[in-house]
Amino acid sequence: MQPYQKIKQLLCLALCLLILLSQTGCTIMGAAIGARADRNNPRQIAIDKDKLHRTKPGVDIRLVFRDGKILDGEYVGYSRLSDAEYARLLGQNDSQVLRQMSFPGPETPALITRDNGHQFTAFLTGVDYDSLVVWVPEDSTRNVLPIKSVKYIERPGTEDGAGAHVFDMAMLRKLLDEHDLPLASVISIRTEAGVKQIPIDEIQHVQILKRGATNMIIGTLVGLTGDCLILLLIALSQMGDIYVGGCK
Repeated sequence: MQPYQKIKQLLCLALCLLILLSQTGCTIMGAAIGARADRNNPRQIAIDKDKLHRTKPGVDIRLVFRDGKILDGEYVGYSRLSDAEYARLLGQNDSQVLRQMSFPGPETPALITRDNGHQFTAFLTGVDYDSLVVWVPEDSTRNVLPIKSVKYIERPGTEDGAGAHVFDMAMLRKLLDEHDLPLASVISIRTEAGVKQIPIDEIQHVQILKRGATNMIIGTLVGLTGDCLILLLIALSQMGDIYVGGCK
């Protein structure tokens, strides 16, 4: 075989390779299909909704609502309802358990007992799993108290003691877990429609979505294998001086 014939075959193989990658492109197609599968089928990691505030903003999350609806988006942050918004939410609550227990709301003064024995009168303006928001009329301040620092919440009754009720933190947690007492927190999530604020009390559970590259890697390898097989057939056909795609 003359040198120019070898050069001709090499140029022909290179041309076939370019045509293959631009027209067939098994590797590119496999990578694209795999990447799409990774986007549409992320790994789901369930977390407690009351621990979401420990998550860094920017991660993809899935909110599963108590009515079964699902919302995917980017976690923006965790915040609290204003005192007025929480009062309105509590007023809309139809829990018979809460009414029977005469839970002190934002308009009813309560006696707060700290774990160190200190007592003071305050209005309860927000409740979360890890904290209480209270307004203290004595010094007109709004304070956030860690739940672990509070021993009791007492609703004073009449002079003869009627209507009084004492809540410890175990009772408070039970009211929250059974959705009798609404939470004061909201989750901000960015979707295609913009940023939405979702009351955490409407959410059943939260999932963090991990979008890996496993399927893209597999798709790339499968596509690369297909390309290699096609190139091998082209090379064998050239060695046999067989006409392939206009090259010989």
